[in-house]
Amino acid sequence: MHDAQAMVLSSSPRSGGNSDLAAELFARGIERAGGQCRVLHLRDFVVRPCIGCHFCARDEQSRCILSPDTGKEKDSDDQTDEVFSLLSQARFIALSAPIYFYHLPAGFKALIDRAQRFYAAREKGVAPPRKAGTGYSILVAGRTRGEQLFAGSVLTLKYFLEPQGFSMAEPLLLRGLDAQSDLKQSPEASAQVEEYGHMAWVSSLR
Repeated sequence: MHDAQAMVLSSSPRSGGNSDLAAELFARGIERAGGQCRVLHLRDFVVRPCIGCHFCARDEQSRCILSPDTGKEKDSDDQTDEVFSLLSQARFIALSAPIYFYHLPAGFKALIDRAQRFYAAREKGVAPPRKAGTGYSILVAGRTRGEQLFAGSVLTLKYFLEPQGFSMAEPLLLRGLDAQSDLKQSPEASAQVEEYGHMAWVSSLR
């Protein structure tokens, strides 16, 4: 992975839905601007949920007890470290997610909880140096109304990204896209997402 590339992570547990298409459109916008982007799907990785053991706070390197390299969990199939490693190598990242019950889907929340290790590392001053990057987000909701529809997710993403060295850009918030093909059937929303990716790449060159 060349660090000039962008990375977009689709966190929907459903294949081929609006969040997946949003990730592809974001990547298409980057490519239209002359950049490169890799699309990942979180459902392709095994992400075990945080168990709240505080091992990362006690460990000198702030490793997670569920990570295979700690040797604490034998025969662990957890791939969370791989996801974080891929994201860390990108010039900037984008996170595409559906809204479930006014928040992010369970699988994505599991990954977010596992990022506690980065907060613990920062608190101890052992976080590896990283060139500051930007984190973009595309949130897709089926509901058309709700003043606080995205509020919890946006705040969570901000504090998920920050300890990893990403500052959160203004998110793209899409409403009224519920059925699997709704985004595909909305040229206006599709163009918004593609332009969001185009803008992200152009901004990264400044």
